[in-house]
Amino acid sequence: MKKLMPHQLRAAELFLQGLSTKEVAKRVGRSIESVQNWAADPLFKNYLEELQRDCIDATLSKAVALTPRALKTLEEIMTDKKTKAGDRIRASNAIIQHGLNARQVQDMKSEIERLKQIVRVKHVHAEIGFDGKGPPENPNGAGTHQNGFAPAQETKSGPSERHEPDGTPAGQLAGGYSEEDYLTNPDELFETIG
Repeated sequence: MKKLMPHQLRAAELFLQGLSTKEVAKRVGRSIESVQNWAADPLFKNYLEELQRDCIDATLSKAVALTPRALKTLEEIMTDKKTKAGDRIRASNAIIQHGLNARQVQDMKSEIERLKQIVRVKHVHAEIGFDGKGPPENPNGAGTHQNGFAPAQETKSGPSERHEPDGTPAGQLAGGYSEEDYLTNPDELFETIG
């Protein structure tokens, strides 16, 4: 497996610091063309992106840790009658903006979770052969209900104990889950089958 050389790792760190290709080449003792070739290499790009993510994560962690102190300082400025009105307004606006940004982050997290849920459902649909246009095809040739599940079959013990063609009780999916579980509480279902 291809690995980056120490001078390439150093070059990525220098790019992270904002140096130009020319400056990086000079610092690592290589030609500008070599550094440009490294920068075009997917392995190098991935490493640089990893460094950038780590840097952003560290910055966010520090910002989160300092947030309570910063808000307290802004609150003190905002409520101090000796502070100029303009400074108090700016402090108030900063607190409001911080609250709005936090709300946007929460909304984005919720949207990401919703989209993940959709992807999971589509994955399950693909696994069972459901294309969203109608019920999945039954490989045994039996008909299907309008909800996409095969009609239950009666057992020898009578109509009260009906079973699907695969032997599961009527209205029950593999793993003991019902159609209602699939539609109303898919997270548990996905954790079990995922």
